[in-house]
Amino acid sequence: MVVYNGIKHVREKVIQHLKLGHSQISTAQLFKINLNTLKVWLKRYRKEGHFNARKRLGSKPSIDKEKFITYVK
Repeated sequence: MVVYNGIKHVREKVIQHLKLGHSQISTAQLFKINLNTLKVWLKRYRKEGHFNARKRLGSKPSIDKEKFITYVK
């Protein structure tokens, strides 16, 4: 998994802080994240057992790879 700017590390720290009994509001303020973001991470952790970001699929290429290689040559 690609970790962008250490966000996985931050998510882990946030969840650990909540497990220690701190409130969601104080945790969001401490880590300087939006309360809704914290709630999404916590919901995912409780439901799926992890706090990793979802894989983003993006759009399919509009040109065939082989045709593109042929065109470039």
